[in-house]
Amino acid sequence: MKNIKNMKKKDQKGFTLIELMIVIAIIGILAAVALPAYQDYTIRARASELPLAASAAKNLITEAILLSPTNALPAPTFAVSNVSQGMVSSVTWNGTSIVVVGSATQLGSAVTMTLSPTATASGVTWACGSTVGTQYLPSSC
Repeated sequence: MKNIKNMKKKDQKGFTLIELMIVIAIIGILAAVALPAYQDYTIRARASELPLAASAAKNLITEAILLSPTNALPAPTFAVSNVSQGMVSSVTWNGTSIVVVGSATQLGSAVTMTLSPTATASGVTWACGSTVGTQYLPSSC
């Protein structure tokens, strides 16, 4: 009877080692899942600057197509625009499409976006595509 009274008075205080190890394991699993998702998110956020970098080139090429008597595409040497330092490495016109290359060091991954114009009766429509890093392009593309 004396042992039972002593056991009741001796309440557990704090956590056991196994409980702490389980909590640490759960945190480790969550971190292993969250880190790649966060990295993809940051690359996507930075890649959203690529369509903006092509907007000046799109305007110039749209104007050249609309001013052409046959709605022809401009020559491949068509001057595009200067690229500001940042997420974009280059913006070039290859004669059929605008090629926007993202800076792999700034983005964290290589991303190349292409914008191809099509002359229509109501103007010019642009088709967006990718050759590298398709999963990182914005949903508008």
